[in-house]
Formats: sequence, C-alpha cells, structure tokens
Amino acid sequence: MLYAVTTILAKGLGQQRAEITVLCQTVVGVVMLAPFAGVGQHIALASWGWLLGIGVLHTGIAYVLMNSAFPRLTTPVIGVITFIYPVVAIIVDWAIYGHPLGPAQAAGMALIAVATLGVRLGWRFPKWRVSTV
Repeated sequence: MLYAVTTILAKGLGQQRAEITVLCQTVVGVVMLAPFAGVGQHIALASWGWLLGIGVLHTGIAYVLMNSAFPRLTTPVIGVITFIYPVVAIIVDWAIYGHPLGPAQAAGMALIAVATLGVRLGWRFPKWRVSTV
C-alpha cells in the first residue's frame, strides 16, 4: 500500500526531478529501517560489492528511470508495470535458481497476465443497472 502511495505521489510531482524524489524516498527508507539493521554483524568484503551493485543499479538507476517516466504514464500503465515486477522475480527465481513454482505463485502470475491484458485491451467492468419498481 505504501508503494502505491509513493507511486501516486511521484506521478503527481510532475516537474520534480526524479533524482530528488528517489533520494528522498531512499533517505526515508534508511531512517525507517535503521532500527532493524544488524549493524553489529560482520559483512564479508565480497558482499559489499553485491550491496553496492543493488544500491546503485536497482535503487539508484532503475528508480530514477521509473520516477522520471511516471508523470508521463497513465495510472493503469503504472499499475501494470508495478505488478510485472513480482512476475519477473518469480520467473528469474525459477529459471536461474531452480525453485519450483507453487500453486499460489502460478495463480498470481495468471491473474497478473489477465489484468495486464485487460488494461492493454481496455476491458471495462459491466455496468449494473438497478431497476426501481
């Protein structure tokens, strides 16, 4: 829910530079998650490279690109993009790491595919008319 709120806020910012939006979101995330960080634990040197890569590539570049596109996209398209991420993560987990897909994951992926088709093809819910007697 909070991700949806931040996406709607990012869409509404319009002229705000995406870098500033991502910086603010990152700082808020660091402050909110700091109490849960295991600061006293040792992190191997090789892991720092992975952490740096995730931080710069995923959080930095990907979020800046996404936030710069949000003001120009419609809300349904943003919703589709948001729901594609878990599908990609599940597919990568299955294809690269060999983790089997569970029934809930398969059903979720199917629902996301149907919803994406609905947005792309402009499906609408039928309007129900209530007759008064």
